[in-house]
Amino acid sequence: MGSALADALLREGHEVVVWNRTASRANVLVAKGAVLAKSPADAILAAPVVIMCVTDLAASMAVFETPGVAESIAGRTVVQLTSTLPDDAVAQFDWVHRHGARFIAGGIMAFPRDIGRPNTSFLYSGDEAAFHEHRDVLLVMGGDLKFLGGNPGIALAVYITSGLYMLGSLAMFLETAAVAAFFGIPIEKYCDFALATNQVLHDRVRESAKRIAEYRFDGDEATIDMVVPTLEEHCRRISLAGIEPRMTTAFVGHLQAAAREGRGHCDIAALVERAHHQAANLGMRS
Repeated sequence: MGSALADALLREGHEVVVWNRTASRANVLVAKGAVLAKSPADAILAAPVVIMCVTDLAASMAVFETPGVAESIAGRTVVQLTSTLPDDAVAQFDWVHRHGARFIAGGIMAFPRDIGRPNTSFLYSGDEAAFHEHRDVLLVMGGDLKFLGGNPGIALAVYITSGLYMLGSLAMFLETAAVAAFFGIPIEKYCDFALATNQVLHDRVRESAKRIAEYRFDGDEATIDMVVPTLEEHCRRISLAGIEPRMTTAFVGHLQAAAREGRGHCDIAALVERAHHQAANLGMRS
Protein backbone atom coordinates (compact mmCIF):
# COMPACT_ATOMS: atom_id res chain seq x y z
CA MET A 1 0.00 0.00 0.00
CA GLY A 2 2.81 2.42 0.85
CA SER A 3 4.39 1.86 -2.56
CA ALA A 4 1.04 2.47 -4.27
CA LEU A 5 0.64 5.78 -2.43
CA ALA A 6 4.14 6.94 -3.38
CA ASP A 7 3.64 5.82 -6.97
CA ALA A 8 0.42 7.85 -7.28
CA LEU A 9 2.23 10.96 -6.02
CA LEU A 10 5.08 10.43 -8.47
CA ARG A 11 2.68 10.04 -11.41
CA GLU A 12 1.24 13.47 -10.62
CA GLY A 13 4.66 15.09 -10.62
CA HIS A 14 5.21 15.47 -6.88
CA GLU A 15 8.70 15.32 -5.44
CA VAL A 16 8.72 12.21 -3.28
CA VAL A 17 11.33 11.13 -0.76
CA VAL A 18 10.89 7.57 0.46
CA TRP A 19 12.25 5.45 3.28
CA ASN A 20 11.64 1.76 3.94
CA ARG A 21 12.97 -0.53 6.63
CA THR A 22 14.09 -2.75 3.75
CA ALA A 23 15.77 -0.27 1.40
CA SER A 24 15.64 -2.57 -1.64
CA ARG A 25 11.84 -2.44 -1.62
CA ALA A 26 12.07 1.20 -2.70
CA ASN A 27 14.09 0.40 -5.84
CA VAL A 28 11.06 0.49 -8.14
CA LEU A 29 10.02 3.89 -6.78
CA VAL A 30 13.55 5.25 -7.09
CA ALA A 31 13.58 4.13 -10.72
CA LYS A 32 10.43 6.24 -11.21
CA GLY A 33 12.02 9.35 -9.72
CA ALA A 34 11.71 9.02 -5.96
CA VAL A 35 14.68 9.91 -3.74
CA LEU A 36 15.70 7.27 -1.21
CA ALA A 37 16.39 8.69 2.25
CA LYS A 38 18.99 7.11 4.52
CA SER A 39 16.79 7.36 7.60
CA PRO A 40 13.26 8.31 8.66
CA ALA A 41 14.59 11.62 10.00
CA ASP A 42 16.13 12.46 6.61
CA ALA A 43 12.84 11.66 4.87
CA ILE A 44 10.91 13.87 7.29
CA LEU A 45 13.28 16.79 6.87
CA ALA A 46 12.87 16.64 3.10
CA ALA A 47 9.17 17.59 2.92
CA PRO A 48 6.40 19.52 4.70
CA VAL A 49 4.03 16.52 4.49
CA VAL A 50 5.04 13.18 6.00
CA ILE A 51 2.90 10.22 4.88
CA MET A 52 3.35 7.04 6.89
CA CYS A 53 1.94 3.68 5.83
CA VAL A 54 3.64 0.72 7.47
CA THR A 55 2.58 -2.73 8.66
CA ASP A 56 1.05 -2.00 12.04
CA LEU A 57 1.16 0.08 15.20
CA ALA A 58 4.43 -1.44 16.40
CA ALA A 59 6.14 -0.58 13.12
CA SER A 60 4.83 2.99 13.17
CA MET A 61 5.94 3.50 16.77
CA ALA A 62 9.38 2.13 15.87
CA VAL A 63 9.62 4.84 13.21
CA PHE A 64 8.64 7.58 15.67
CA GLU A 65 11.19 6.27 18.16
CA THR A 66 14.05 6.19 15.63
CA PRO A 67 16.85 8.59 16.59
CA GLY A 68 16.38 12.02 15.05
CA VAL A 69 12.67 11.71 14.26
CA ALA A 70 11.37 13.63 17.27
CA GLU A 71 13.79 16.47 16.52
CA SER A 72 13.01 16.62 12.78
CA ILE A 73 9.22 16.52 12.88
CA ALA A 74 8.53 20.07 14.12
CA GLY A 75 6.56 22.28 11.71
CA ARG A 76 5.40 19.40 9.54
CA THR A 77 2.14 17.57 8.98
CA VAL A 78 2.08 13.84 9.65
CA VAL A 79 -0.53 11.87 7.70
CA GLN A 80 -0.79 8.51 9.44
CA LEU A 81 -2.29 5.90 7.09
CA THR A 82 -1.16 2.85 9.05
CA SER A 83 -4.00 0.63 10.27
CA THR A 84 -4.24 1.24 14.02
CA LEU A 85 -6.96 1.47 16.65
CA PRO A 86 -8.66 4.77 17.58
CA ASP A 87 -6.87 5.05 20.93
CA ASP A 88 -3.53 4.54 19.17
CA ALA A 89 -4.31 7.39 16.76
CA VAL A 90 -5.14 9.69 19.68
CA ALA A 91 -1.87 8.80 21.41
CA GLN A 92 0.13 9.48 18.24
CA PHE A 93 -1.76 12.75 17.73
CA ASP A 94 -0.68 13.84 21.21
CA TRP A 95 2.94 12.74 20.63
CA VAL A 96 3.18 14.59 17.30
CA HIS A 97 1.65 17.74 18.80
CA ARG A 98 4.10 17.67 21.70
CA HIS A 99 6.89 17.72 19.15
CA GLY A 100 5.52 20.73 17.30
CA ALA A 101 3.83 19.07 14.32
CA ARG A 102 0.27 18.53 13.10
CA PHE A 103 -1.38 15.13 12.74
CA ILE A 104 -4.02 13.66 10.46
CA ALA A 105 -5.15 10.05 10.89
CA GLY A 106 -6.52 8.30 7.83
CA GLY A 107 -8.23 5.10 6.78
CA ILE A 108 -7.92 3.81 3.22
CA MET A 109 -11.18 2.26 2.04
CA ALA A 110 -9.58 0.44 -0.87
CA PHE A 111 -6.97 -2.05 -2.01
CA PRO A 112 -3.60 -0.93 -3.46
CA ARG A 113 -4.73 -1.20 -7.08
CA ASP A 114 -7.40 1.46 -6.39
CA ILE A 115 -4.98 4.13 -5.17
CA GLY A 116 -5.02 7.29 -7.27
CA ARG A 117 -8.53 6.84 -8.65
CA PRO A 118 -11.13 9.62 -8.38
CA ASN A 119 -13.66 7.41 -6.59
CA THR A 120 -11.24 5.85 -4.09
CA SER A 121 -12.37 6.79 -0.59
CA PHE A 122 -10.10 8.00 2.22
CA LEU A 123 -11.37 8.82 5.70
CA TYR A 124 -9.50 11.50 7.67
CA SER A 125 -9.70 13.16 11.06
CA GLY A 126 -7.40 15.23 13.23
CA ASP A 127 -6.00 18.68 12.43
CA GLU A 128 -8.60 20.24 10.15
CA ALA A 129 -6.44 23.19 9.06
CA ALA A 130 -3.70 20.78 7.96
CA PHE A 131 -6.24 18.68 6.09
CA HIS A 132 -7.44 21.65 4.06
CA GLU A 133 -3.93 22.99 3.53
CA HIS A 134 -2.70 19.72 2.05
CA ARG A 135 -5.94 18.65 0.40
CA ASP A 136 -4.40 18.73 -3.08
CA VAL A 137 -1.78 16.18 -2.05
CA LEU A 138 -4.38 13.95 -0.38
CA LEU A 139 -6.59 14.07 -3.48
CA VAL A 140 -3.81 12.52 -5.54
CA MET A 141 -3.98 9.33 -3.49
CA GLY A 142 -7.77 9.07 -3.62
CA GLY A 143 -10.37 11.48 -4.92
CA ASP A 144 -13.19 10.78 -2.47
CA LEU A 145 -12.09 12.50 0.75
CA LYS A 146 -14.19 12.53 3.90
CA PHE A 147 -13.04 14.62 6.87
CA LEU A 148 -14.78 13.35 10.01
CA GLY A 149 -13.73 15.89 12.62
CA GLY A 150 -11.00 16.87 15.03
CA ASN A 151 -10.91 13.62 17.01
CA PRO A 152 -8.08 11.68 15.32
CA GLY A 153 -9.57 8.37 16.44
CA ILE A 154 -12.91 8.72 14.64
CA ALA A 155 -11.49 8.09 11.16
CA LEU A 156 -9.92 4.87 12.41
CA ALA A 157 -13.14 3.83 14.15
CA VAL A 158 -15.13 4.22 10.93
CA TYR A 159 -12.33 2.60 8.91
CA ILE A 160 -12.21 -0.44 11.19
CA THR A 161 -15.94 -1.01 11.40
CA SER A 162 -16.53 -0.41 7.69
CA GLY A 163 -13.52 -2.53 6.79
CA LEU A 164 -14.72 -5.43 8.93
CA TYR A 165 -18.14 -5.16 7.31
CA MET A 166 -16.56 -5.26 3.86
CA LEU A 167 -14.23 -8.16 4.61
CA GLY A 168 -16.97 -10.07 6.43
CA SER A 169 -19.25 -9.70 3.43
CA LEU A 170 -16.42 -10.83 1.14
CA ALA A 171 -15.74 -13.81 3.40
CA MET A 172 -19.39 -14.82 3.20
CA PHE A 173 -19.27 -14.54 -0.58
CA LEU A 174 -16.20 -16.80 -0.72
CA GLU A 175 -17.83 -19.34 1.58
CA THR A 176 -21.06 -19.44 -0.39
CA ALA A 177 -19.14 -19.54 -3.68
CA ALA A 178 -17.74 -22.89 -2.54
CA VAL A 179 -21.28 -24.08 -1.79
CA ALA A 180 -22.47 -22.81 -5.17
CA ALA A 181 -19.72 -24.80 -6.88
CA PHE A 182 -20.88 -27.92 -5.03
CA PHE A 183 -24.37 -27.37 -6.43
CA GLY A 184 -22.92 -26.97 -9.92
CA ILE A 185 -23.39 -23.21 -10.27
CA PRO A 186 -20.58 -21.65 -12.36
CA ILE A 187 -18.73 -18.90 -10.52
CA GLU A 188 -19.58 -16.32 -13.20
CA LYS A 189 -23.30 -16.92 -12.74
CA TYR A 190 -23.03 -17.05 -8.97
CA CYS A 191 -21.18 -13.72 -8.97
CA ASP A 192 -24.09 -12.16 -10.86
CA PHE A 193 -26.60 -13.61 -8.39
CA ALA A 194 -24.57 -12.43 -5.42
CA LEU A 195 -24.30 -8.89 -6.78
CA ALA A 196 -28.05 -8.83 -7.46
CA THR A 197 -28.62 -9.88 -3.84
CA ASN A 198 -26.72 -6.81 -2.65
CA GLN A 199 -29.78 -4.63 -3.19
CA VAL A 200 -31.78 -6.80 -0.79
CA LEU A 201 -28.87 -6.58 1.63
CA HIS A 202 -28.72 -2.78 1.34
CA ASP A 203 -32.44 -2.54 2.09
CA ARG A 204 -32.04 -4.81 5.10
CA VAL A 205 -29.09 -2.80 6.41
CA ARG A 206 -31.20 0.36 6.25
CA GLU A 207 -34.09 -1.40 8.00
CA SER A 208 -31.78 -2.78 10.70
CA ALA A 209 -30.16 0.64 11.20
CA LYS A 210 -33.61 2.19 11.68
CA ARG A 211 -34.54 -0.47 14.22
CA ILE A 212 -31.28 0.06 16.13
CA ALA A 213 -31.74 3.84 16.16
CA GLU A 214 -35.29 3.44 17.45
CA TYR A 215 -34.38 0.53 19.75
CA ARG A 216 -37.23 -1.40 18.19
CA PHE A 217 -36.63 -5.13 17.82
CA ASP A 218 -40.16 -6.49 17.49
CA GLY A 219 -40.23 -9.48 15.18
CA ASP A 220 -42.57 -9.06 12.25
CA GLU A 221 -40.50 -10.32 9.29
CA ALA A 222 -37.24 -12.06 10.20
CA THR A 223 -37.40 -13.33 13.77
CA ILE A 224 -34.53 -15.20 15.34
CA ASP A 225 -36.72 -18.26 15.99
CA MET A 226 -37.73 -18.31 12.33
CA VAL A 227 -34.23 -17.95 10.91
CA VAL A 228 -32.31 -20.33 13.19
CA PRO A 229 -33.84 -23.71 12.18
CA THR A 230 -33.36 -23.01 8.48
CA LEU A 231 -29.74 -21.96 8.90
CA GLU A 232 -29.02 -24.90 11.20
CA GLU A 233 -30.25 -27.30 8.53
CA HIS A 234 -28.27 -25.51 5.82
CA CYS A 235 -25.11 -25.79 7.91
CA ARG A 236 -25.73 -29.47 8.62
CA ARG A 237 -26.25 -30.37 4.96
CA ILE A 238 -23.35 -28.25 3.74
CA SER A 239 -21.06 -29.86 6.33
CA LEU A 240 -22.08 -33.32 5.14
CA ALA A 241 -20.91 -32.29 1.68
CA GLY A 242 -17.44 -31.68 3.13
CA ILE A 243 -17.60 -27.87 3.15
CA GLU A 244 -17.07 -25.99 6.41
CA PRO A 245 -19.62 -23.15 6.63
CA ARG A 246 -17.67 -21.33 9.32
CA MET A 247 -19.05 -17.85 8.64
CA THR A 248 -22.64 -19.08 8.65
CA THR A 249 -22.05 -21.27 11.69
CA ALA A 250 -20.70 -18.28 13.62
CA PHE A 251 -23.79 -16.26 12.75
CA VAL A 252 -26.05 -19.13 13.81
CA GLY A 253 -24.16 -19.34 17.09
CA HIS A 254 -24.94 -15.69 17.85
CA LEU A 255 -28.60 -16.23 17.00
CA GLN A 256 -28.82 -19.37 19.13
CA ALA A 257 -27.35 -17.53 22.13
CA ALA A 258 -29.86 -14.71 21.66
CA ALA A 259 -32.70 -17.25 21.51
CA ARG A 260 -31.53 -18.91 24.73
CA GLU A 261 -31.65 -15.52 26.41
CA GLY A 262 -35.29 -15.05 25.46
CA ARG A 263 -34.91 -13.00 22.28
CA GLY A 264 -36.20 -15.64 19.88
CA HIS A 265 -39.33 -13.64 19.12
CA CYS A 266 -37.26 -10.59 18.17
CA ASP A 267 -35.99 -9.44 14.81
CA ILE A 268 -32.43 -10.55 14.03
CA ALA A 269 -31.33 -6.93 14.55
CA ALA A 270 -31.68 -7.70 18.28
CA LEU A 271 -28.14 -9.11 18.07
CA VAL A 272 -27.01 -5.51 18.51
CA GLU A 273 -29.07 -5.17 21.69
CA ARG A 274 -27.47 -8.37 23.00
CA ALA A 275 -23.99 -7.02 22.20
CA HIS A 276 -24.79 -3.79 24.04
CA HIS A 277 -25.92 -5.74 27.11
CA GLN A 278 -22.75 -7.87 27.03
CA ALA A 279 -20.55 -4.78 26.80
CA ALA A 280 -22.42 -3.12 29.68
CA ASN A 281 -22.09 -6.24 31.85
CA LEU A 282 -18.38 -6.46 31.06
CA GLY A 283 -17.95 -2.82 32.07
CA MET A 284 -19.70 -3.44 35.39
CA ARG A 285 -17.52 -6.50 36.13
CA SER A 286 -14.31 -4.66 35.36
